[in-house]
Amino acid sequence: HIESINNEIFANLINLEMIHLRNNRLVWIESKAFVNLKKLHFIDLKINKLKNVDHVFEISSLRTINIESNHINEVKNEVNNFNLEMLTLKYNNISFFEFDFLSKFQSL
Repeated sequence: HIESINNEIFANLINLEMIHLRNNRLVWIESKAFVNLKKLHFIDLKINKLKNVDHVFEISSLRTINIESNHINEVKNEVNNFNLEMLTLKYNNISFFEFDFLSKFQSL
């Protein structure tokens, strides 16, 4: 099981379009782990132990994000992804949610 993702792990995989990391023990993803993945359109982080995934929302090419069943407790309004079509947040411990967050997405 994977517990963390550092900034270098995907650095040379510039054509990567999908990442499936479901059902691991992920607790931490470095903030620039996905920075070079300009073609990434799908990421599945379901069933992990992540508390913060704010930097995942910064990936402008992403259309689908699944972060169901993690330990996320807040969703902030600091998002620059306007292409997002599907976002799954259920089964988290969200206690703070900025409703303006949803207004940024055209297709959500």
